[in-house]
This record gives sequence, structure tokens and C-alpha cells, in this order.
Amino acid sequence: MLVRGHPIALHWLRTRRIALLLVAVGLMFTSAYSIFRWFGVVGAVSGWIGLPQYEAEIPKLQREGDVWRCLAIALPLVGALLLGLGKDETSPQIEHAGPTLVTYPAESKAEDWTAPIVRYFTRLLISVLGTLGFALCLLLIGFLFYKR
Repeated sequence: MLVRGHPIALHWLRTRRIALLLVAVGLMFTSAYSIFRWFGVVGAVSGWIGLPQYEAEIPKLQREGDVWRCLAIALPLVGALLLGLGKDETSPQIEHAGPTLVTYPAESKAEDWTAPIVRYFTRLLISVLGTLGFALCLLLIGFLFYKR
């Protein structure tokens, strides 16, 4: 991309792409919250087992725990998908003043069909690391409120 005749490497993201990135970050945060809710349900169920006054509530709590567990697992997967949506897979075109000759080796057929899979798993790794980062932040905020 040329700006005033000079090539630049960075460019602003499109508005739709920014919205998708914000939704993906929100899903990562929601997944981190779901992890802690699931831990809370597991702790409550294990604490209530054997207490006759809570025997009727345990199955309902276990179903709630299953929902939180499924959300904690599924949301990073959806977040990784959203990280890739709206992205222009072609590289931005940079105009040069003179002719340039660049040769690349031919891409094999295996690299051709595995490239989207590798890109998705890379985005999945980013999504899982974002979820763990938000979980760490929630844990630290919980410690701060507990100490207060």
C-alpha cells in the first residue's frame, strides 16, 4: 500500500473485522468465566454429597455444571473461528517503483489443503491462550476482592 508515494507495512483493519475480533475476545472472556462457574459447581456438588437436605438439588446442579463445562470448551473453538472470519487471505498489494524479480518454490498439494487447518489451529492456540489470560485476570481480581 502506498501513502504519498512511500510503501507502508501497517494498515487499519476494516470495521467488520474489528467487530468480529471484539466478539472473539468476548467469547474468550465468557469461556474464562464459564471455567470458574464450572469449578464452583463441581465444588458445590462435592460439598453437598452426603447431606440429606441437598440431595434433591444435586442433579440440577450437575446439569448446570455440564452446561458450564460445554461452554468452557466450545467458546474458544468458536472464538478461533471468528478470529479468522473477515480476514483477507491475500496479502496487501505493495506497489514498487521499479521491476522486481522474485521466485518462490512451487507449493506442494499437501501444503495447499493443510494450510487452512494449520491457520485454524494457530487461531485456536491464540484463543485458548486468550481464555487462559482472562482466567488469570479473573483469578487475580477474585484474590483482590477476597483480601479486601
